[in-house]
Amino acid sequence: MSYEENTKWSTRKSWIVVFAISGSLLGWAMTMMTLVKTPPREWDFGTIEFTPAKSEYSTHKPEEKTGEKLVAPLPDGISMEEKNNTENE
Repeated sequence: MSYEENTKWSTRKSWIVVFAISGSLLGWAMTMMTLVKTPPREWDFGTIEFTPAKSEYSTHKPEEKTGEKLVAPLPDGISMEEKNNTENE
């Protein structure tokens, strides 16, 4: 029977392992950032208009055509008990 206090790893060795793993990951990432070059960025998109400024709704409000609603209003709420009673009848 072994207890947690009787482990093979000491606290100092455990922290050394944690820092070694962290340092190796950071070192690998920094090495890859220096070795792998980023491609040149090409920002020439041609003549693209600035769409929000060219929209006809940016300066003029659309006309209201009719007062009709597109969606019918919702019916009044019915409790589930009333609904079940009306379905059974």
